[in-house]
Amino acid sequence: MGLFMFGRFRAREGQQAALEAAMLVSVAAARNNPGCLGIDVFRSLDDPQLYWVHSQWTDEEAFEAHIKSPQTAHFIDQVQDLITHQVDVARTYKIT
Repeated sequence: MGLFMFGRFRAREGQQAALEAAMLVSVAAARNNPGCLGIDVFRSLDDPQLYWVHSQWTDEEAFEAHIKSPQTAHFIDQVQDLITHQVDVARTYKIT
């Protein structure tokens, strides 16, 4: 079935470029993680400060390994000062 993740990131005013750069580096590295079936970054058309990361994983175990990795810990530390809220991630499964 797989696991689908949606991460929401709202950049602080003036931090869009820094957040986007950090996200692109993190996503590029995550694509090489075992169990990653795909991961992409999206930016809202209506709100230039709002970004989304959508990823698909083979299972919960693969995602857990990803979030416990040093690269993900570094990304979370890096973006805390760039966003207006705590990191917001929804774990979902596909129903259709």
